[in-house]
Amino acid sequence: MQRGTSLARRCVILLLSAAMVIAFTFTAGVEDAFAAAKLKVSPASKTIRVNSSVTLKANQKVKWSISRGSRLIKLTKKTSRTVKVKGVKAGTAYVKAKAGKNYKKIKITVVSSKAPTAIEAVSTSELIGVDSHCMVYVKSVTPSSASKDVTFTTSDAGVATVEKDGTVTGTGAGTVTITAASKLNGEVKGSAVITVVSSLHGNIKMTVAMTDAAKYPKGQAVSAWVPVPQMEDNQVVAPSAVVCKAPSAETVELTTDSAGNHAFHIVWGRDTEPADRTAAISYHFNRRATVRPSDLASRESGSVDAAAMAKYLKASSLTGPLTDGIVKETADKIVKDAGAVTVYQKADAVYNWVCDNLYLDKNAAETVSRDAADVLGSTGERYSEPEINAAFVALLRAAGVPARLTFGMNMGSLSTTPTSASALGCRVQFNLPGYGWVDANPCNALKTIAGYEASYRAADAPFAEQWSVLKNRHWGVADQKWVKLSEGEDVVLSPKQAASDSLQFVGDPYAEYGGQTAELSCTWAFEQDAADCGCE
Repeated sequence: MQRGTSLARRCVILLLSAAMVIAFTFTAGVEDAFAAAKLKVSPASKTIRVNSSVTLKANQKVKWSISRGSRLIKLTKKTSRTVKVKGVKAGTAYVKAKAGKNYKKIKITVVSSKAPTAIEAVSTSELIGVDSHCMVYVKSVTPSSASKDVTFTTSDAGVATVEKDGTVTGTGAGTVTITAASKLNGEVKGSAVITVVSSLHGNIKMTVAMTDAAKYPKGQAVSAWVPVPQMEDNQVVAPSAVVCKAPSAETVELTTDSAGNHAFHIVWGRDTEPADRTAAISYHFNRRATVRPSDLASRESGSVDAAAMAKYLKASSLTGPLTDGIVKETADKIVKDAGAVTVYQKADAVYNWVCDNLYLDKNAAETVSRDAADVLGSTGERYSEPEINAAFVALLRAAGVPARLTFGMNMGSLSTTPTSASALGCRVQFNLPGYGWVDANPCNALKTIAGYEASYRAADAPFAEQWSVLKNRHWGVADQKWVKLSEGEDVVLSPKQAASDSLQFVGDPYAEYGGQTAELSCTWAFEQDAADCGCE
């Protein structure tokens, strides 16, 4: 009995010992993990100058080391909880504080203590909108080893403000100078000039419907393509903010047509009740005005890349033939008479010729029934805005200047009250090598003098001087009250429309009923953001 009891006691003691070891190990592990999780070092990062120091402090015992940049910093006066870091050479280094298996890395940025003799400051954008942003930063200093540490100031806070890190925010239309002054020698400065332009931002809400049961009865499928804007240089449209709601539709998809334009393709089945053929589309946009740089002509560099610009140099149903006939002959004569050699000079000459020789019908529908050859063959008649702009594009292309027709919404014709009137507008842009797309809209000038051309156009006309100013006002500029929806001619939709091989252009929503062109009922409303956007 005693031997059995003794053996049992030994087993119990062994089991208790094992349990204690396991418990101790588990507890120690938890304590280690808990202690490691609490490891903190302050500051978490620091910028210092060469030959200056910073003291790092840990909240528990650690081992200090340099994990990167051993030639840039030196560790002195180390204790289990503190270390002094001295800057040796400009650059970025990291100090490692290790406690058990856990560690922290502290970023140390060392900047030069040598004052620069010159600073080059640049901006990420020379043109921003009101409420928009860009960055001004120090691109280089002389000598290159000198400090880039600067203080930013603005010449006019009413035009733009600047933060400590160089973030610039447009506050009002105008031109502003952002100055970067050395912190070591405030007399040494660099600057960047930024133009702030008016901007317009808000929500477009539109509805499309085909609910007329008498005209479009139940029994046929209905397809609709509703253009929506996309991003470009002066237009910001958040993809997540483009929404289409059509509860009774069989299909709602965002598609891309042959010209690269986006549109919602909506399909209502043949069994859909006419009253249910409705859709609501909304999107938020931010559009800024474009201005012409005073040195635009000198911004041209290189030559036209014919391959990259091929689609902006080819003929279309709107332009007519470009290599011979009246379009080519007129373009050649314009260029020759003006002595134009550069792309800018050719575009400028064609723009002025269109303004001086074509007549606008302000009340004409936004359609094209006559191509450029027809327009140029009867210059004394009045034409719609798209017809004149198509002729302008044709002459530019015939002269070797890449050009495009763009279509969009004129915000000036919309308000918070929905309207069924089309707000579609047409604009022209040409591509200047080395610079990019430039706005040039002769119809904006022609609208002003429509019906009074004789008083403006002749050299000795009463308002000849004002005419020159007016033409210049619309050369290379565009206001902010515009949302671009599409571009291009002879467009094939996606999926392809059934009623024709292609569409002259895409602007207003397009629809088909039973495979034939049909009319959609459309209403638009614009709600401007509450924030002041300088759009007045």
